[in-house]
Amino acid sequence: MKRIKLLAILAAALMLLSACNIINVTEAASIGDTVVYKGEFAYYMQMGKSAAMKEAQAQGLTIETDDDWNNVKIGEKTAAQYAKDEAVKNLKSVMVAEAKAKKEGFTLDDAGKEEIKTTKESMISQMGGRYEYENVLNDMGISQTEFNTLIERSVYAGKYLSQFAENADEVKVSDDEAIAKYDADYVYVKHILISNQAPEDTTEEAVVEEAPLAEGTEAEENVPEAEAIDYDAEAKKEAEGILEKLASGADFEKLMNEHSDDSRDENGKLQSNGYIMTDNGQMVKEFEDAAMKLEIGAYTTELVQTSYGYHIIKRFENPKTGEDYTSTLEDIKKELANEKTEDLINAWAEEIGFVLNQKFIDRVKVKMEG
Repeated sequence: MKRIKLLAILAAALMLLSACNIINVTEAASIGDTVVYKGEFAYYMQMGKSAAMKEAQAQGLTIETDDDWNNVKIGEKTAAQYAKDEAVKNLKSVMVAEAKAKKEGFTLDDAGKEEIKTTKESMISQMGGRYEYENVLNDMGISQTEFNTLIERSVYAGKYLSQFAENADEVKVSDDEAIAKYDADYVYVKHILISNQAPEDTTEEAVVEEAPLAEGTEAEENVPEAEAIDYDAEAKKEAEGILEKLASGADFEKLMNEHSDDSRDENGKLQSNGYIMTDNGQMVKEFEDAAMKLEIGAYTTELVQTSYGYHIIKRFENPKTGEDYTSTLEDIKKELANEKTEDLINAWAEEIGFVLNQKFIDRVKVKMEG
């Protein structure tokens, strides 16, 4: 996570927590004498909620009310459980890495110490100055010392993990590992999108301009109103016509270039010639589910409807060169490295003695605020 994003999340967490008037009396997790109380855990919950909302949005879902947290499903989990799991994962990672770093005698260099200082200063600035900053902490029931410890712990643990990852074989990912996952789990598809949305410069109903009446004449009565345009029906009809052309042997890419409403540049050329994808929620669920079932060379013989309109999707051979291929392999390496790091954190947690207060976690109510 980029540093500026971390600061933004910290600031958001402070503002939301201040409304909750949290008092630090309950332990959320511990390692030996190091304890994280419910106030600090609430900060991790804000991070978890942000992750859940981002993942939900990627899947075409929305979380707008308190009830949505328990009704919206992200995979097999409710949005609330997804947020809690992310919060626990982040908390555990920081606590365990901090304990491991101390055990190994790790110390921050001058750059790390300066990062703690600048992070604190940025937090005070984002909160509107020291007076507002202190008021928010008081409302939260967390002392400045406790919140400073949260920042110091996060920076210290992050620096240790970064240094460890640079030198440890346990979390390194080879090209062969990334390519194997790419070949097994990724597909390359192109699609024809027929949008069912009204053009940006029109309203849902057709606009009829009235010509000025000649002097001495009266308006005709019972003039029928202009009929509203059913953009969805029009889009579906057009997409069905394209399916018929494909069934008759028409070229998929020719039709795609002629008809698709996917993003185009200023010259009208499609900006994307295809998508390398897997089932990780980057595409909306309906599109993802249909694409992942296709065999190479096959296309969806039934229209795939999403919030964007109607899609006809075709799968092609996975590319082995090009910018998209290279960037996808880099993303896979990061994903595998994160998985290896998480496995390592879990092993360290067992070794060091990380204790999670699961009863407390289960009682946490996930809401839009607080």
